[in-house]
Amino acid sequence: MLRRGYGAARVRSALRIAGVNSELAQQVMEENAEEAERAALRYARRRRIGPFAETPPDRDQKRRWIAAMARAGHSLDLIFRILEADPADADIDL
Repeated sequence: MLRRGYGAARVRSALRIAGVNSELAQQVMEENAEEAERAALRYARRRRIGPFAETPPDRDQKRRWIAAMARAGHSLDLIFRILEADPADADIDL
């Protein structure tokens, strides 16, 4: 799920629904903690959010981006860092 760009909250929820015990789920999340930012960037690139957008967003568009990234399980601080990223940094190799 991280490779597809989903965030920690979404992965945790999927593990819980799949019946994975909480200790194993916590271990998996800790092992993949550093992947959170890369996952958010992958998601933003795929959905053309923030620095990957073709045009600057208006207020409503920015709200939709925040909601979409939150539903994907990304934390608000990470969402805002991605949205405020410089478009020149959008060439990050993922």
